[in-house]
Amino acid sequence: MDSHFINELNINSAHLVDIVLDVEDAFGITMENEDMDQMLTVKDALRIIESKMGY
Repeated sequence: MDSHFINELNINSAHLVDIVLDVEDAFGITMENEDMDQMLTVKDALRIIESKMGY
């Protein structure tokens, strides 16, 4: 959960954009640039997705 996308999982910013697009499609949400800036770890990503879905 605390794995850092760039530092630990070796996901560069271009791949992170692809992940965000996939997440938007899978969950029917829209993520803003600010959301992506805050999405540093897996836990961050889940928190943002849950907030967008109203959990």
